[in-house]
Amino acid sequence: MNKLNLWVNNLVRLLMHLEQFTANKTPHLYEEVMSMEVEGFDDDLLCSVFDYLVGRESKAKAFLA
Repeated sequence: MNKLNLWVNNLVRLLMHLEQFTANKTPHLYEEVMSMEVEGFDDDLLCSVFDYLVGRESKAKAFLA
């Protein structure tokens, strides 16, 4: 039972970190994507790109890098 408690606690910590990443990076990601509107990209396209990246954390990180 002790190992199960440890595993659950680690999983909860991991989920909290993932939630913090999403909460903290989403406004920054939005600003970066929408700043491309100045370069001539269509607003609808940029909204679609933002939606795509929000659902794919690794691709969002790569975009921001």
